[in-house]
Amino acid sequence: MIHGAAQWASLTGILTGQTLVFSPVVDRLDPEAVAQTIEAERPTALMMVGDAIARPLAAEFEKTDADLSSLSILANGGAILSPTVKQRLLDLVPKRW
Repeated sequence: MIHGAAQWASLTGILTGQTLVFSPVVDRLDPEAVAQTIEAERPTALMMVGDAIARPLAAEFEKTDADLSSLSILANGGAILSPTVKQRLLDLVPKRW
């Protein structure tokens, strides 16, 4: 975890009994591995830290054929998520209401 926001989100998850899922690539952001992990593990939430993480994830999610339909929560903290990148991600998440 390269940012305190990720550490806090993980600590919150651990202390509230949630299951945490991490990409198998831990030394850098690998958007393809993240997409594959989402497909395999079926998490409902994805934590990001601003555009630096969200942009490459959005690019991968737009081109992948991995099933990302389990995601219903896209959480951001610790850095700005620009409206353009936010909208790209929202367009990828199925509407559940």
